[in-house]
Amino acid sequence: MIYWMVALIFVLCSNPVFAQEKSVNPGVNKSFQSPDVEQFVSRFEREGRDAYDHRHEIIKAIGLKPGMVVADVGAGTGLFTRLFSPRVGMDGQVIAVDIAEKFVKHVEQTAHEAGLKNVIGVVCLPDSVNLPAESIDLAFICDTFHHFEFPTRTMQTIRQALKPGGQVVLIDFHRVEGVSREWIMGHVRAGQEVFTKEIVDAGFEQVEEKKDILKESYFVRFKKDATALVPLPQTVIAPKDNPTTPAKVELGKKLFFDPRLSGDNQMSCATCHVPDKAYGDGLALSPGAEGKPLERNTQTCLNVGFFTTFFWDGRAASLEEQALGPIQSTVEMNQDLDALETELAAIPGYVTEFKDVFGTKPNKDGIAKALAAFQRTLVTEPSSFDRFLAGDKDALSAEAKRGLELFRGEAGCIECHNGPLLSDGKFYRLGVSFKDEGRAAITGKKEDRYRFRTPSLRNIAETGPYMHDGSQKTLDDVVTFYFRGIPDSGPDGLSLDTAALDGVSFSDIPPMVEFLKSLSGKAPKITPPKLP
Repeated sequence: MIYWMVALIFVLCSNPVFAQEKSVNPGVNKSFQSPDVEQFVSRFEREGRDAYDHRHEIIKAIGLKPGMVVADVGAGTGLFTRLFSPRVGMDGQVIAVDIAEKFVKHVEQTAHEAGLKNVIGVVCLPDSVNLPAESIDLAFICDTFHHFEFPTRTMQTIRQALKPGGQVVLIDFHRVEGVSREWIMGHVRAGQEVFTKEIVDAGFEQVEEKKDILKESYFVRFKKDATALVPLPQTVIAPKDNPTTPAKVELGKKLFFDPRLSGDNQMSCATCHVPDKAYGDGLALSPGAEGKPLERNTQTCLNVGFFTTFFWDGRAASLEEQALGPIQSTVEMNQDLDALETELAAIPGYVTEFKDVFGTKPNKDGIAKALAAFQRTLVTEPSSFDRFLAGDKDALSAEAKRGLELFRGEAGCIECHNGPLLSDGKFYRLGVSFKDEGRAAITGKKEDRYRFRTPSLRNIAETGPYMHDGSQKTLDDVVTFYFRGIPDSGPDGLSLDTAALDGVSFSDIPPMVEFLKSLSGKAPKITPPKLP
């Protein structure tokens, strides 16, 4: 059977965003910290248990298809992992996710022995499945959710990992007084109603419950709600080839503030991404190389690690790729990367740190990874809006609540501004201007002309001016543009991806702005480091 092997004791979190019921009795999960795998194989794969006895009906009900990527969350001994493997085929993949490294190694070994080449293992964290963004089609959680130490945070990371339209299948024990077994009543926290709410609150929609398969357990299917508004996770999942470590973050911070990363040694990343200005610079267009103004507005680095594409036109697919872009751009920092490697290799402090962190001399790969690791730590604390989503109904003023109502409803902002960043990460032609080719410069497609990525609304009140060209000075200006400023059409017969909200009153602008102000969370306090 499938179990999540967590932790010592489940505590009530002091942070209201993550406050939740105590999980299980203290100490009940100690055996999962360093499990006797053979004992668990015997216990969970040979005992007659509800999900085990009906495993083939469960597999059929899930509806796996060739090519799918499935995460078996809390894989335990890997029973379902091995059953999933042939059904998704060699074009698909099954990821055995567990907090116990012994279980992960066991699943990988047994899969290898069975010739299942599409199975990999991932050791997760108590509050994170540790999977890349938009990498899986389905998450399977069987007899495991009641072990989750941090259900909300864990489900948020699953939501991040799911592709658009991705699903979660939950199987767990009924917990009904006088009906469920004594062991379940003493061991399993909460029950179906609480678990379902925790999953829905993390940005999912319940779409199915099958009541004809299991007796002691329930089978519920959820879908990733594409337009859900959910709290901001407090940790960014790092890619496997660039795990976040304190030493790497410290090196990245030094590089971020070091003007020697520019060709003339005058401009650092922090020149345009100023900590005291919410990691923007408050300018419509920042000065670049030789003081010449750039063509696009500087976006904030806050919470940037949650994006899956980078820059206004989406030309970078990772933070590592993004990090080197401005450095080598002739109109921005104008630094040759080979010359930068040579320059840093002449600085003893950097030589030591690169060797300690990467085991190499300073090089562009390490520069990119260190800068990305630092930027992944720039996560804001919960905002008033996050506290509202967590159940604090007094966290928003009456006017902000009215703005939220418009945002979700008549104004339709939620269609593009959703998810933890309040951005769908897609590209749209709004008619702000028709000078910059936008996304089309990357794809070469006419239909992408003048399209730009939906910006995050996190800390939006602190990051003006707005739009890709910095043409809107204030939030009032932005909302007014959406209400009345969007043109009817674009050049060359190109239609726009939205239309002016002619039916919405100007009196609704103040509550909309008030809601947008509620999206600001406290940024991490960063002191410029002493450079080597």
